[in-house]
Parts: sequence; C-alpha cells; structure tokens
Amino acid sequence: MVAALIGLRVVVVAALLLASDAAPIDDPIVRRTEIVATSPATPYRDFPVAAMPLETVMMRVIGGDGVGATSARLAVLAFVADLAIAAAMWWGFGRRPAVVYLVLGLPLLGFIYQRFDLVSVALAVAGVAALRRRGDGASGGVSLGLAALAKLWPIALIPTIVFVRGRRALAGLVATVALGGGAWYVTAGPRAPEQVLGARGAVGWSVHGTVGSVLALAGAQPVTAGTSVRVGFASTAQLAVLFLSMVALVATIWIRAARTRDEPSGGAALTAVAALLVFAPLLAPHYTSWLLPWAAMAYEGDQTERRCATLATLALVSTGLIGLAPSTEAPNLVMQALIVARNAVLIAIVAVWLRGSRAGRSESADAMAAAG
Repeated sequence: MVAALIGLRVVVVAALLLASDAAPIDDPIVRRTEIVATSPATPYRDFPVAAMPLETVMMRVIGGDGVGATSARLAVLAFVADLAIAAAMWWGFGRRPAVVYLVLGLPLLGFIYQRFDLVSVALAVAGVAALRRRGDGASGGVSLGLAALAKLWPIALIPTIVFVRGRRALAGLVATVALGGGAWYVTAGPRAPEQVLGARGAVGWSVHGTVGSVLALAGAQPVTAGTSVRVGFASTAQLAVLFLSMVALVATIWIRAARTRDEPSGGAALTAVAALLVFAPLLAPHYTSWLLPWAAMAYEGDQTERRCATLATLALVSTGLIGLAPSTEAPNLVMQALIVARNAVLIAIVAVWLRGSRAGRSESADAMAAAG
C-alpha cells in the first residue's frame, strides 16, 4: 500500500515534469517564484514579497532558469518534502499515522506539488516528532523555528514544547527565530514583516476565507489582488478583532490539551491549525495541507479526536475539488457554495474538539472526586 501511494506521487511528479517542457506554465505561484528569482532588485526592500524569508530563499534557489524549469524544481522539492513528512511521522508516531497521512494527501495532489507549503509542514512534523522521541532536545525547537520562518502557521504548534518541559527545545526555537529573523530584518528592511502580514498591501477578504466566502456567495463583487481573489474591505479594526480572537482560541485549545494530556496531541494540533484557517483573512486551497499530519495523528486518538480527523478528511476532499479551479479567477456559484461548506467543516473541527475536551475534563474531575 505504501508503495502504491508513493507510486501515485511519482506519477504526479512525472506529469508535472513533462508539462513543464511541453506546455506554457500559467500558475501564479510558479510565475511569482520566477519573478523573485530573476529580479536584480532586493526582495522586500525594492519590491514587495508576501512570503516568509525561508520561502523567499527557496524561490531564489530554485528559480532563475525559466518558468518551466522553476515548475519542475518546485514539483521535485514538494515531492521530497511530502515523503519527508511521511518518514518523520513513521519515525515519531508509528507506521499507521504515516500511511494515513499518505492517504489523506491524495485529494491535494492536483495542485500541492506547485506550492511551498509541504516544506513548512515537513519541518513542523520533524520538530514535533523530535520532541516526542527525544524529549527536551534542541533539534525539535530548531526545526519548529525553521518551519515558522518558512510559513507563519507553525507558530500555533509552539506550545507542544510545554508538553516535554523543553527548555533546550525552547532555546533552540528562540535562537533559530532570532537569528533568522535578525538576518531577515537586516537584509530586507523593517517593512518586510508588514508585507508578509499585509499580503503586499492587498485589501479585502479572500473569497476562500470564512468571511470572504460568505460575502462572495451573497453577491459581493470579487477583485483579483495578486495571486488571490478578494471581496469587500477588511478594516484594521476588523483584522485586529480577528487576530485577537484567533490568539485567544489557540491559547484555549492548548491550555485544555495541557490539562488532559502529557504529550503532543494530534487532536489539539489539528484544532489549533484549523482555528488559524477559520480566522485567516486570506485562505488559499493549499493552506489546508497544514492539516494533513495532525489529522493522521488524530485518527489514533480518542473518539473526539477521531471525529475531528473525519471532519478534516472531509475538508481535504472538498479542497481537492476547490483547488481544481484557477486561483486567480472568481469561483462560480457552485464552487463558492462548496468553499462555504468547507469552511463550515473547519469551524466544526474546532467546535467538536472544544466540546469533547470540556466533556473529558468533566469526566476526569468526576472520576477523581469519586476516587477521593
């Protein structure tokens, strides 16, 4: 089964390699990568880049020889990262979660190998796996720090260090982020973080996000902004409320997980990442790849976690269909309805886990009272 799952991925990579030579490449991410790689100007300082520094470095490394070559190299990079995730899960959590991960990733193969997201997922999974296998080691923190420098979302996983009381892991994380962030600030300038958080100055809500999808389905006029389609206008106050709500919710998730578990939990990680997606003003189909390893781990958990994993599977399958549409075009009515439904599933993941964790705490308290 593992050989078959890997074989399917080899077929996808081979098709992308053939397409990179035979057909014009119009993927916006690939074209943006080539622009960043070939520009003589300095990224962030001379032109805006909405990517974290490690992703920008990867763009500069794999690009520069034409859009076709960039597409081929990105496909190989994502493929290697995909297999690295499965290997890290096998090493850190066992054979079955690794195989489940390979199964859950099938719906996303139509587009995920032309994105950088799997690299950040691989670094994050390697970090969490190292924490689980080695306890308080610096390598887990360093890997999580590199993941955060590639994409912002792994910040939601940093509380896993608490489960192992990881002083050295925390030191490795802080040192990695400080060194990488310091180098980024020196080379890119003080406005670089603002470009990442502000998506190069784009305004409005993504038609794939929780708010934007409802507005688009209600008839709001979509506008293409860079590599995304947006509707309406997102004010600073609204974005601040979303951000604070997201921080409060993620904190609540990990506080509850710490009270009921003694090691990193697939269900808690899955719920924390789902919460990020729910509150994100920008949500693209490839962002759901962040759910993959934690959903596979959650299938090994209790009934609540398995329910969350089943919901995540539904979200991944629907995203596979959503990702078939061009990312720079406004979705049609049917596709927009599917996006709203997918986002409702993400909300359901958070709600089901929170409800289950509350019930679990109540049962645990009752059992302790009865024992006393």
